[in-house]
Amino acid sequence: MIYLQQKEAEQMLADGRQMITDKNRSAIHLISDAYNQFLFNLDMKNAAFALLAKANYYALVTHDTDAAIQQLNDCAELMDEEDLSLSAHYLASWGVVQHLKGNITEAQKNYQSAIRKLESIPAKTKFDIERMPTLYYNHFILFTYSEDLFGNIEHLNRAIELYELLDNKRGVINCLTALANHQHNRLKENDAAIETVQKAYAMAVELGDPSTIGSCCNNAGLYLARTEKFEESLKYLTEAKVMFAKVDNPYQNASVYHQTGLAFLCMKRYEDAIEEFKVAEKIYGENKILTELEKLPELMADAYSALGDYENAFDCERRFRLSIAEKANNERLNILAQAKNQFETEIKEREAKLLREKNEEIKKYVLRLENSNNELKQFAHVASHDLREPLRMINSYMKLLQKSMRENISEQQQEFIGFALDGAQRMDKLIQDLLRLAKADANPRIEKVKLQNVVEEIKLNLDTLLTEKNAAIVFSDLPEITADLTQILQLFQNLITNGIKYNENEQPLVKIKAFNRKEEIEITVTDNGIGIPENYREKVFQIFQRVQTKKEYSGSGIGLTICKKIVDGMSGKISISGNPSGGTIFKICLPINTVCQSV
Repeated sequence: MIYLQQKEAEQMLADGRQMITDKNRSAIHLISDAYNQFLFNLDMKNAAFALLAKANYYALVTHDTDAAIQQLNDCAELMDEEDLSLSAHYLASWGVVQHLKGNITEAQKNYQSAIRKLESIPAKTKFDIERMPTLYYNHFILFTYSEDLFGNIEHLNRAIELYELLDNKRGVINCLTALANHQHNRLKENDAAIETVQKAYAMAVELGDPSTIGSCCNNAGLYLARTEKFEESLKYLTEAKVMFAKVDNPYQNASVYHQTGLAFLCMKRYEDAIEEFKVAEKIYGENKILTELEKLPELMADAYSALGDYENAFDCERRFRLSIAEKANNERLNILAQAKNQFETEIKEREAKLLREKNEEIKKYVLRLENSNNELKQFAHVASHDLREPLRMINSYMKLLQKSMRENISEQQQEFIGFALDGAQRMDKLIQDLLRLAKADANPRIEKVKLQNVVEEIKLNLDTLLTEKNAAIVFSDLPEITADLTQILQLFQNLITNGIKYNENEQPLVKIKAFNRKEEIEITVTDNGIGIPENYREKVFQIFQRVQTKKEYSGSGIGLTICKKIVDGMSGKISISGNPSGGTIFKICLPINTVCQSV
């Protein structure tokens, strides 16, 4: 029975995709039913594909890019990034959304990545094959927004080739329309453009599809107007309006008014042009079609100026300049986001490299530490897999349950689900803290460590917390010691973070000083926080022991346990005393032979 339901759901998804191509608003109901059936069958891959179909519906049929982004975010929670096909279609859908929002650079990057992934798949599905020419076509269309005269014409030729192999006449018509636009706008070959678009028009009439007929008429009308064949131009544009009225597509409805306005400019019928542009502007604006909306103010300014209405011309020109400034700012933010992503990727690669190096070093000590390492590996395996995997499943399926009940869920059910999700997340954090505790003194890598540099790095790590709490870290003349850099960083970051987090002062302050004694080096970390009562000062170093305070603070009660384990591993001592002016003093005493240079 489940098999039959599965096949039925797959067919519903395929039918829904075709309905999206036809701009049929009933597609969403079919796709939603398929999605629910996939969830019932625990088929997460097809459920993710259904969410992509929903995203495409909102982007291409209703032009609701915010709803499309929500579906893509939901899809990301279900998808397996190692699945080339799913990953490629996910990138393609993001490309469509970014394209519609006017983020051309991001759209281009997503289209290119999707094309590369689809081309690399040895055994492509029917859906993979059908999507490829569309990606080539979309990638070519992006170049109409750039200054590249001959940009990627081979992509358009590749799209035509693939559409012809699939016998997809509508796809071929769209490509011919794009080619005519390229010939007209970039190559200035007007006669060739008119011939190409009329060829597409003949195919569209044969196909009998109002949307493609309207697109061909729309472009033919403008090309003819620019060659001063005004009567024939208006005939095509009128037919385009009639065709687009049948398909309920905001982009196409707006574009015909846009093109008609351009035609009227050619005819010097400036008042008529302005009226057409106003209708186009209204439709573009209501449907957030930003790439086209930003073009209209300059055109309207030209028309008002030709009429001698300089006040309105100035207003339109001002709006045009503002749209350019906003677009430039968005592009700047995109560049910054890309730089941030690149930086984070490099950090992850560096961390992965360090981890590989550490693993190689561990192998050298296998014989000597065989028993303790085996125990550690067993614990790490249980903590990171056997214990965390059920929590991940609880978290994922509770979210799926929450989404599937979205319209019918009661407040009490929502509260219960919230308790379950919060409990799973807190348990996962606790397991990770336990894992860190187990590794606190495992195979230290001894090297020279400058405490000055360690504290500087911690200031960078805690930059957000320091800014939020208006906090400061004061230190000077800290020594260089021999220790494990990672452990020392963890030790001082835990102590400094506690001093800032458990602090109600207007300016939390943490002071770090070092004193050179006869047989040891003493380092103090002093804060002006809420302090630790004397009867708790030994207990807080024990696992899960926390100070009871009136205010609830986050944490698992393991941080100071890790600190003590690190200091013990260095043959040192850590203790707590009260700060006479309020707060806590942590005193760390290490053997004098750990110091590389005098304080």
